[in-house]
Amino acid sequence: MCPGDVNKTFMENLLFCFNSKTDQVIKIDCAFEPSELVNGLDELMRMNKTEESLFPGLDGLAMSMNYKMWFYSKMSAWRQETK
Repeated sequence: MCPGDVNKTFMENLLFCFNSKTDQVIKIDCAFEPSELVNGLDELMRMNKTEESLFPGLDGLAMSMNYKMWFYSKMSAWRQETK
């Protein structure tokens, strides 16, 4: 999250947050161990940063349920592999 000015474009606000003079945005891919993902998601849930809170209504609930089903099935498969 970064503060923005409603009179400026999305890209102007985004670049201002990073003190960048370029119009290019850098994408960073990160690889995490499943245990790190669990810890990270637990932290976000404790801070109430979920699809349900960010997108109230049926859309947020559906996104949250879809993600939880995917995540826990992946975690279950990972646990079976590590046994």
